[in-house]
Amino acid sequence: MSNVAFTANGFVVDAEIVGEAFELPPADVLDKLRAEEITSRCEAGIDEDAGRWRLTFYSGSRALRLVVDEEGTILSRSTFPSHAPAAGPIGLASALALFATAYWGLHAAFYGSQTRTMAEIQAEQVEMATHSYSVEHLHGPQAMTTLREGGELPAGTPAQIDAASVADAYAQSMMGMHDEMMAGLQHEDPDVAFVLGMIPHHQGAIDLARIQLAAGTDAENMNLARHIIAEQQQQKMRARSKRQTADEFRPVPRSRGDTGQ
Repeated sequence: MSNVAFTANGFVVDAEIVGEAFELPPADVLDKLRAEEITSRCEAGIDEDAGRWRLTFYSGSRALRLVVDEEGTILSRSTFPSHAPAAGPIGLASALALFATAYWGLHAAFYGSQTRTMAEIQAEQVEMATHSYSVEHLHGPQAMTTLREGGELPAGTPAQIDAASVADAYAQSMMGMHDEMMAGLQHEDPDVAFVLGMIPHHQGAIDLARIQLAAGTDAENMNLARHIIAEQQQQKMRARSKRQTADEFRPVPRSRGDTGQ
């Protein structure tokens, strides 16, 4: 894989790309990333109008920088001397570089080896569906509705949300996005399927950014979350517009024997 795949939580880069820069076997890259011996950061776009992003990895006194377009194609790569930034909590701005292929492999790498299975989370969601919202359970149904609609959570909520609740909120958002995307992609028309798949994709990014704003404290992360919400709202509106246009102008199939006269 020579490209970069952007995800709701960060981005996915081939381990060989990072390994070559730091002279490491690909198998060692993920372990060093988890141990924070390699850190990653998604910096501001070099040219946002052109949709270019600058992804930087640090390992000791060396750094790798990738410039990629909005499709994930690597436009350039370079290495240079640098000191790794101080390790901090992984957030939306501290872009995540993972090298897993399965969806739940990615989820496990993000949340750690003790992550719960999909069945366990779904079972808890069924139970939570009968509960009222509380600040101790950010992932409750009312909380996710509030976040998705852009409303404000109760004052003081971020200080009362523990790490497990935030992780559950992220997990629920990811599953909701995944389910809606898969449903949309089943459409028989590939153009419509693409649009129906992209709408929940954009909404998923918005949901994650709203969780960050509700629970986060890092100023850089908060600014990026606001930027993501603004950008993804525009992209979602474009996708919905394309869907409406496609529905309005799609030709109606003729029945057998219809000559069109």
